[in-house]
Amino acid sequence: MRGLCCLAFLFLLLVPTGLPGQAVRATPGKVTKQYQEGDVGFRYPENWTIRDRKGSGIVIGEPSFEWTDKKKEHHFYFPDHGLLFGSYDGNATNLEDAASEIEGVVREPSPDAGGSKSFYLTGRKTVTLNGRDFVLRACSSGDLGRGFLLVTRYNNVTWYWLLFYPLLDASVYLPTAKAIIDSITIPPPEGSGPRAKESPEKAGHIPTVSRLADLSGQEVAKRCFPSVVMLVTRDAKNHLLALGSGFIVDNDVIATNLHVWTGAAKGVASFIGSDLEYPVKGIVAKDVEHDLVLLRIAASNAPTLPLGNSATLSIGEKVYSVGNPEGLEGTFSEGIVSSVRNFDSGSLVQITAPISAGSSGGPVLNARGEVIGIATATLKEGQNLNFAIPSAYLQALLRRAGIGVAEPLD
Repeated sequence: MRGLCCLAFLFLLLVPTGLPGQAVRATPGKVTKQYQEGDVGFRYPENWTIRDRKGSGIVIGEPSFEWTDKKKEHHFYFPDHGLLFGSYDGNATNLEDAASEIEGVVREPSPDAGGSKSFYLTGRKTVTLNGRDFVLRACSSGDLGRGFLLVTRYNNVTWYWLLFYPLLDASVYLPTAKAIIDSITIPPPEGSGPRAKESPEKAGHIPTVSRLADLSGQEVAKRCFPSVVMLVTRDAKNHLLALGSGFIVDNDVIATNLHVWTGAAKGVASFIGSDLEYPVKGIVAKDVEHDLVLLRIAASNAPTLPLGNSATLSIGEKVYSVGNPEGLEGTFSEGIVSSVRNFDSGSLVQITAPISAGSSGGPVLNARGEVIGIATATLKEGQNLNFAIPSAYLQALLRRAGIGVAEPLD
């Protein structure tokens, strides 16, 4: 189950090896920063940051302890006040079963700790937020404090929030935990009334990505081509260095693979069907671990591509790759999701849509025309073994750069 093994890892009983930093505390109950994964979002305090990411789980909170298991094999940063948020597509088909699966992981005994439990859960009840049912549990742990576990089921995926705060500071942090829960936005079930409330637009806010009907391949191509570029890079001696692909994610900002830009002294981008070249003006942000970079180009007024939710991908789902393999501009190919491969550093989406040299950095889109991956590699020794970086990593990079995610095209 994608993400579930990650959640189990996070809840092994861990041993603290450091002390929390002394940070300025946020005003209790004040949540202003927005986090969004597809349709699912919430707000959290201004002084909280993303502390760690493991697969489909993300830890957000204040300056942290560094925790490691007893075998010293793994470590991650865990705040003394914050939350763990994520999703997985396990065996559950309804909310009650989904909650039971998550609760089972939270209470799972740790073999490294002689069978001790990570969290103790009490007071299970169903609550309704913005027209959608959630299972809410109170929880406590001698190491991590106390808090709430919140679980819901949407679009065949289970979403969970584990909010926690120090035992001695409950009166200070309880209002913050409640404010985070109140801020959760997720579409209500069909026919249950109006959509969840939207957060006010502000700088760096990532708009909710709404659901589109499936489009034909011709329609997807027509919509995405104006946003896709061929990227040519050169070294300091003006020698041709690399040929790749990219796509617009913000005003005159393109996303591509970091390896396409590595070693480059300059580069130009040209849009499909156009001879105009737009010089690369600089790097906006990069993610070395996941081979991603954001580049600013000269003013182009090109439309941005909407990002989809890679956490909800299904095996067999139709996808399209767009790029410039071997310099063949505007190549559009159809395939399916073959698998989602999990590694220590993250995950990759395996697809059958062809990828060749020159395709790197191009968008991989679902049948709604949303980017769910960034083409990155192919195994030449195999047959039709192609890989894309999940769009979740690009969303995280955009957030760090203070850039919002585009709404789906009309």
